[in-house]
Amino acid sequence: MASQPPQILSVRKKGRPRKVKFDQPGDEEACAHCHELSCATTLKGVPGTLMLTCDKCKTNHHPSCMEFEDPVLISKCFTYPWLCSNCKTCTKCNTADNDDKLLFCDVCDRGLHTYCNDPPLQRLPEGAWLCKLCAECQSCKTTKPGPTEWRHVVIPQKGDVGQFLATFCPSCYNDFQQDRFCPICLKVYSRDADDLAMVCCDSCDRWIHVGCDDELTEKEYQRLVEQEEPQFTCILCDPIRVTRALESTGAKEVEYKGQILITPSLK
Repeated sequence: MASQPPQILSVRKKGRPRKVKFDQPGDEEACAHCHELSCATTLKGVPGTLMLTCDKCKTNHHPSCMEFEDPVLISKCFTYPWLCSNCKTCTKCNTADNDDKLLFCDVCDRGLHTYCNDPPLQRLPEGAWLCKLCAECQSCKTTKPGPTEWRHVVIPQKGDVGQFLATFCPSCYNDFQQDRFCPICLKVYSRDADDLAMVCCDSCDRWIHVGCDDELTEKEYQRLVEQEEPQFTCILCDPIRVTRALESTGAKEVEYKGQILITPSLK
């Protein structure tokens, strides 16, 4: 399966999203905005029946009815307990006070007061704004790129908006595109890296960091290094172990270029 190209952020208007008035009776499964199960004005690549469900009040919402125009934003909202505009609070102080000071991340839609930001913001920023959870590279952990320079990887899903995988800085994203990354932690390595403690899986031919696979300990790594023809099978190629990991972490199994990845990453 081909990887999706990097997503470029669309800029949403700042300020609190409009609240929904529940003054029209109808199907509880329908959208709280248009009161329909399917949205006639759906976004390209987003099914008309796709809806986000508020984790608190359990109401359903079509992305297009909320003016969500970015596939990255929509896919990221499915990765955590998303809250609708009626229930949304600041992720730091957990209140909805001073809603004119409440920012909304352009990648995940989480809310944060300007004065709860670290450091505090004196005014609402112009253009795109990303929270700290969305403005950090999965691999090198840098926070330097500007809001529109981040590369957000979304794995296409047939008939769906796609599965959000990770956010990278431009440099690390280049290595990710070249398949130079550990499939467990998603951290990348450069073409000339030769001093990393990694082992190649004999089943999927992918390089795994020592410690990323719970059976690939330092002791096991040294044992493999000393063997003339070492044999190693990673957790992603072991159905029993990967099922156990999914059940214990609540993560999801996705297919990327014909091989298994787990999101969010196990490390």
